[in-house]
Amino acid sequence: MTISDISRQLRLLLTNAPEAPSITSFLQAVDDFVVECSAGDTCGPALQLEEELQAVYHEVIDHSVLSQLKMFLS
Repeated sequence: MTISDISRQLRLLLTNAPEAPSITSFLQAVDDFVVECSAGDTCGPALQLEEELQAVYHEVIDHSVLSQLKMFLS
């Protein structure tokens, strides 16, 4: 899974889009991505993911919707 895939799927989950993946499959894909990045010698993908997550947080998260915050922090 690419960083853009993670970002797109997270946005779908946070907006309750019908085409959103299940939270379980999304979290498994993120875990796989982290393991793959951990095996590498560079932290570039991790920094890029951090930037993407910050963008999603600022663009999508509504602080009055607790379920969004919980899902983002998962």
